[in-house]
Amino acid sequence: GYCFILAGAFGALLHTLNFDVMLLSSNVSGDPPTEESWGNHVVVVVRIDDDLWVADVGLGDGPMLPFRLPIASPKGTKLTWEERGWRYAVEERPHGLLWRFTHHPGVGSFPGFELDLSGRQNSPPKGPAAEYWPMAEALAVEANCVAEAGCESEPERLSMMAPLFVSHHLRYWLDPTSPYVRSGVVLLKRTKDGVLKLRGFRLWFINPGQIERAHAIQSEARTAATTNAVDQQLLREATDREDWLQLVAETFGLHLRDLLSAYELDVLWERVSADNRCFKSDDAIY
Repeated sequence: GYCFILAGAFGALLHTLNFDVMLLSSNVSGDPPTEESWGNHVVVVVRIDDDLWVADVGLGDGPMLPFRLPIASPKGTKLTWEERGWRYAVEERPHGLLWRFTHHPGVGSFPGFELDLSGRQNSPPKGPAAEYWPMAEALAVEANCVAEAGCESEPERLSMMAPLFVSHHLRYWLDPTSPYVRSGVVLLKRTKDGVLKLRGFRLWFINPGQIERAHAIQSEARTAATTNAVDQQLLREATDREDWLQLVAETFGLHLRDLLSAYELDVLWERVSADNRCFKSDDAIY
């Protein structure tokens, strides 16, 4: 899943453990962000005493550990840290309640995201997600009716049904131009020193040092085509359906035969096979 699936589930888990949890609108984008990107990401924020902690489980090579927002520090304070070879930073914007998280420059799979502590969950989105706003509002009304009837609804209490979230989620899930629809079946798993990525039949290992060395070699040569620089390491390539299912179970702990019906497995395998034909000559990290 992506952020709207993972953050909702993780937020609900933290809520059952009596943590003070918020799901806040964010955007994964360059700096400065575009207005239409607002709401394309959701972030789990936990309040512990007077501190706010970001626990973002929806980003493939983002931080594995929660990080604290230095809300008591003067505006403009920038906090930097390193986690298993990845370098991160967070700083408060000069205006409003905005915070900017910056990924490892030139190495991370995304540039960063902005987080709005004021909450923008009920503001209509702009861009491609806007056409899903009416459906999102209808779903939010339905969820509110369920909650008012006295039914337990963890996502509702955590604002997972906020229309802004639902609009982007529906766009990601249904729109043929969505990056998640177009990217195919990709599995990511953080390890102590990098990222495991299964794309098509191929399992890759990526770490920040490897990427930086490859970029340095390519920069010296002026063009990647004249070097043998490698920014990811091929660990294994599945040979058939059974081998792929075993690879997924061993590497990612997903026993798909226990989770999916025979029909769902057939559909999944057709997509994985089609993806593999497209990905086989693709050297992109993500």
